[in-house]
Amino acid sequence: MSAIAWEPVAPARPRPQLVVIDGGAAQGAGLPRWGRWLWALALVVTMGWGGMTVTSADAPASHVVTVESGQTLSEIAVRELPGMSVQRAVVALRVANDLSSSQIVPGQQLVIPAP
Repeated sequence: MSAIAWEPVAPARPRPQLVVIDGGAAQGAGLPRWGRWLWALALVVTMGWGGMTVTSADAPASHVVTVESGQTLSEIAVRELPGMSVQRAVVALRVANDLSSSQIVPGQQLVIPAP
């Protein structure tokens, strides 16, 4: 016959617990909304214009237009850059003229980049 002995076993070490602190690093860990928008815009511009680089010596030169009363940047983009989508043309005009928004004023001169 066999005997069974009962010996108490020391409890295992307690498992570490995850503690969540309100207002901690989780809220400030990502980019703010404008930063995410800017990052996405930079990605779209980089991906969209990657194959549009003109390297030939006879590349067309850019020209300048003067904004008239009532015109919008979108209207100018459609008229001056017909081979591009409206969104790409507006971005091209904003980049070429270092504009922080699409707001323009009468009399303002805009550089129209070569398509």
